[in-house]
Amino acid sequence: MRILTVVLLGLVACGGEEPAGSELSASEKALLGTWEIVNDSGIEGTVRLTFRADGTFELFIEGFGLSALTSGTYEVDGDRLRLDARKNTLVDEDGDEMEVTSEELVEGDLSGTYEIEGDTLYITFTEVGEDGKEAQVTAEYRRA
Repeated sequence: MRILTVVLLGLVACGGEEPAGSELSASEKALLGTWEIVNDSGIEGTVRLTFRADGTFELFIEGFGLSALTSGTYEVDGDRLRLDARKNTLVDEDGDEMEVTSEELVEGDLSGTYEIEGDTLYITFTEVGEDGKEAQVTAEYRRA
């Protein structure tokens, strides 16, 4: 679960046009687009996160013999980022697809802080380990 939580908070993918009348802050505009997790993050496989101007996101994970697509909405408040996963679909190596609830895929709060430096996105959140202790975790992504 720890790896999936890191992945969910770290990936951002495909940007879109800004809706007419929408007023996004400069930091929200910088977040839009496709981001891929940096390989030295300890996660093997592909992880992409898409943030769109309409407030939706998609997270794609491929590795460990399966692929997962999570979609939902996100909110930005200053440097705070909250992801609200609405739909999770898993596909195994045989191509069998199953939908799972957010609770089955993600544990804990999907809130954290984010910072963008050039083409690098850092998302930091609090994770509760198996021992019950909280720790700050930072996931690093690069613009795809």
